[in-house]
Amino acid sequence: MKKLALCFILAAIVSAPYFRILAQDPEEELTGLLERIEALVTTLYQQNYTIVHIEVDKLQADQTYTASRKLFSENDYAIIGVGGIGIADLDLELRDENDNLIDKDESEDNIPVLEVSPKKDGKYYIKTKVYSLEEGANADDEYFFCWIIGFKRGE
Repeated sequence: MKKLALCFILAAIVSAPYFRILAQDPEEELTGLLERIEALVTTLYQQNYTIVHIEVDKLQADQTYTASRKLFSENDYAIIGVGGIGIADLDLELRDENDNLIDKDESEDNIPVLEVSPKKDGKYYIKTKVYSLEEGANADDEYFFCWIIGFKRGE
């Protein structure tokens, strides 16, 4: 993915309506996350990506969530995470079926981005971790996050 396209994607997510207060109601939390997802999906399509998977779940601070997806060597993928209300820092890692690290984004934000072109078809594992919460967030509560996988369509 070209870095300029990445800038457009991140700008779309950041500019999407987002409640900065810590919501008490899970419906409000999910609504805020879904608005960010909508902005991201729209921007990915505009940047010539096909969405192949969207994963939404909840995590507490310092918890990890791992899921597997089949990726194909003929595709260039973007895997973008979005932390919901309460998540200050969300990290992503991609590993192959032999547990070899393929890519990771541990930047200090709640929108991690992985850009990968798998060398072979196979099962890959996406590991999501809530590294830190926003000030005022309760570490015992769960907070919504998502990640989206898209591949670049031929031009």
